[in-house]
Amino acid sequence: MWAQVSEKFDYGEIRAEVAWAINDTGGDALRGLVSFTPNSAAPTCERLSFIQTARVRVDADTDYPWEMGSGQSHRTIIKTVAAPGIEGGFFIDHDAGRCRPEMLCSPFYRDSWPNSDESADGASTEVEKKTATLFDAPFGWESFESIELEACAICQNPGSLEVLACAHWGGRWPLTSERYILPMTMARRASPTFDDALRRFFNFYGTAP
Repeated sequence: MWAQVSEKFDYGEIRAEVAWAINDTGGDALRGLVSFTPNSAAPTCERLSFIQTARVRVDADTDYPWEMGSGQSHRTIIKTVAAPGIEGGFFIDHDAGRCRPEMLCSPFYRDSWPNSDESADGASTEVEKKTATLFDAPFGWESFESIELEACAICQNPGSLEVLACAHWGGRWPLTSERYILPMTMARRASPTFDDALRRFFNFYGTAP
């Protein structure tokens, strides 16, 4: 059964639909579909798409070790550090195996995983308002216990990224108890943790909006 939460904000409606299901390889996966539908007040965007942060944990106290040789070790280098107002362990959810420091690397989720059959960029222009969607199916639950995600709908124009709304979602599957979906919450603005993760991403890869 899909859990669904939606909320309307200044620039449109954000929705999250999350469920446990069998993935394409026959394994268990947490399936999430996050969408944002701009309204007439939404700004004009050259691109309307999602950037997502993630924190993956082996247990309640230990971040997943993105080891050297895995292709994803940069995730460990750029993850947030706990500080007042900032949660530690979050990174921009991207395919780090495609990126290297000081090279062009996109923070947009669909630039790493388009999932074109189930998600798409949106549009916000004077003539068209189109829903943006992000589909994600985190797998590998034999290696970790929980994943927490913050997906933010981003209005991109030359030199700027503007957050229009965000959805917090995720799941947990402890070794000794039943799996469950984390409480889903919506927000008009990104969390300070999201902002810090994005700053660290740009500083590491040397890229800018």
